[in-house]
Amino acid sequence: RTNIEALKSLIKSYNFQLKFVVSAESDLPEIESLLDQLPTVPKDRVLVMAEGTTSEIQHERQKLLVDACVQRGWRLTPRLHIDLFGNARGT
Repeated sequence: RTNIEALKSLIKSYNFQLKFVVSAESDLPEIESLLDQLPTVPKDRVLVMAEGTTSEIQHERQKLLVDACVQRGWRLTPRLHIDLFGNARGT
């Protein structure tokens, strides 16, 4: 499912960010496991977005992720398209 060698090549060749959409703090060890397989990724290039098909669900999940992201030095970022357009394809 995840092509580690392709990710390594992209990280080496480009200015990058790694974005992960997560449902709960329990998803974060999977991100850490992936990062362990890659060359050193600056912490501020790891973006975490709370999964949610409505603004309300997304905002609740964001609140649960704040401390975990701060502890790891990762960036917590909103999924603005959900706030603006809802769960609409192509936005």
